Amino acid sequence: MKYLLRFEDDMALDPSIVGHKFAALARAKRSGFDVPSAVAIRVEVNDFYRRNKDWPEGLQSEVRDTAKEIGLSRGVSVRSSSTLEDLGDKSFAGQYDTYLDIQNENDLKAKIEKCWESATSQLVFNYLDDRKIREAPLMSVMIQRMVHAKAAGVAFSRNPMYPLRREVVVEGVLGLGEKLV
Repeated sequence: MKYLLRFEDDMALDPSIVGHKFAALARAKRSGFDVPSAVAIRVEVNDFYRRNKDWPEGLQSEVRDTAKEIGLSRGVSVRSSSTLEDLGDKSFAGQYDTYLDIQNENDLKAKIEKCWESATSQLVFNYLDDRKIREAPLMSVMIQRMVHAKAAGVAFSRNPMYPLRREVVVEGVLGLGEKLV
């Protein structure tokens, strides 16, 4: 594959190529965790898209074929994996777009573009300004097999409302996690 990387590819561990989220999931998969199948569109494709407002030749067919293999007809998610995301001191939680249960090619293409565009949203620029970050993030986009959950949750090792307390906070919802996030 020219533009897409799988968890087992050597470059899948490099956040400068696939963003931090995909690299972390690749490490988890290699450590034996049951991570749903996924591919990442390389970061440089986002740069190409920003300059040309179009996809490089061959990307659309590569995405289509791979998404079908992963399970497009049953639903895939389109997720951000930015070069500035899931960092130790800056999470960027909720700043970038994620789309769930995409089941057709046209919607898939549109959601990938919206995900890329979310990296340059006013919300992201405000977040960057607040943290005095001067670099614009580049975005890899993950296409991942959907897990149709009965319930979803998130655990915080520290209470985000009171970070100095030694509390663990777990929040959950019925259905997919988008209600929670």
